Amino acid sequence: MVGLGSGVSLRMGRYRMVVKFTMRRLARRLRRAYLSGEATPPLPSSKETPVTDVLIVDDDRVACETFASVLRGAGYEATVAENAMEAVLELHLRPAHVIVCDVRMPYVGGTDFYAQLLAELPAMAERVVFVTGATDRETMARVEDTGRPCLAKPVDGAELVRTVGTVAHRTRESS
Repeated sequence: MVGLGSGVSLRMGRYRMVVKFTMRRLARRLRRAYLSGEATPPLPSSKETPVTDVLIVDDDRVACETFASVLRGAGYEATVAENAMEAVLELHLRPAHVIVCDVRMPYVGGTDFYAQLLAELPAMAERVVFVTGATDRETMARVEDTGRPCLAKPVDGAELVRTVGTVAHRTRESS
């Protein structure tokens, strides 16, 4: 058994990363999900519940909390992951209707995270909305190749809410 202070080695595409800081948070979430009886629930249909779950993936803690605050204020349920590895673990534990993901992050960037979702959780890949402060051609070309929406940082709160709403609506229609 892996102790709560231990690390875990994860492989994501060609990237390998040892995650130590995530284990305690993951263990707490698993314990809460198990005790509450909601471990790995299927996504409810839009007719059953008006709540939309949004996962925010960004290494910038201030950006995560800002996006979460704006989305919660608009009635969304927002969860934060500080890197792609934590996001994959979170998505296996609790699927999201929409995933707001930064393009540039250490270890595994947003487009590589998207490629991993296409391989492992294709339904989740269709729920990605990218955010980026990058303006270089190479980065923008990689984002455009995904065909997913992309918002420029600093992100306007109303635009974030509108884009998340559009993706959530499409997600619910296809469910």
